[in-house]
Amino acid sequence: MPKAAATYTPSRRGLLAGTAALMAGVTIVVPESGDGALLNACAEYHRALAAMSAFYATVPEPSWDSEAAHEAWDIEQGRLHTLQSNAYRKACDTPAHTLKGIFAKAGVLAAEPECSTVNKEDVSQLLEDLVAMGGRA
Repeated sequence: MPKAAATYTPSRRGLLAGTAALMAGVTIVVPESGDGALLNACAEYHRALAAMSAFYATVPEPSWDSEAAHEAWDIEQGRLHTLQSNAYRKACDTPAHTLKGIFAKAGVLAAEPECSTVNKEDVSQLLEDLVAMGGRA
């Protein structure tokens, strides 16, 4: 009996780097009908998450020997964190009206690296959106 071929599972860092490279020059524009605002907010979140991941992967934290370098690193880290947090909040606060919107919002909740950020209200809102859709999906 032949052995099953080993499956290749790409690393999370590799996936994030690939996503960052793909999305770096891509702007997604979705019409405002249906879930356009939500899909744009979710795309904005994923771009911010990719930028933050790329920053951590390529810019090592400088030593405290150079206070100016460390301060510059902290400022950029803070800027990227604010972008990611604002995009996360926008995606969570925008209601979903279609199944595509539900999946997009669930993708944001699942991708959030700081699990403490995902709270009960965000998940409840996602479920309320799904219930409000009823059988319209």
